[in-house]
Amino acid sequence: MSIIIESIGIFGSCCIALSLYPQTYKTIKTRSMKDIAIPFVLLTMTGAASQLLYGFYNNVLPMIIANVCVLLNTCILLVYKFYLHTYIGDSSELPVTITATP
Repeated sequence: MSIIIESIGIFGSCCIALSLYPQTYKTIKTRSMKDIAIPFVLLTMTGAASQLLYGFYNNVLPMIIANVCVLLNTCILLVYKFYLHTYIGDSSELPVTITATP
């Protein structure tokens, strides 16, 4: 029975870990952060860091897996926001270049 519960925990942590990847991918592909709220990113980052410490302290592998991935995604979103702000000045969108094909 313990292996079933452990498997469910790891499956759930993989689902949580993968939950932010589509948003991170879309944000970078569209070069736009206008639909991402920085307080959300910071709150998610704080929660993931707290849960990660708890997971390490109690040696809970599913929590460690999920929160490392969530923390990495939120860090990517935050760095990308600062990148847009630094290089563009307007942190909502990066200009998209349109090339004509012959």
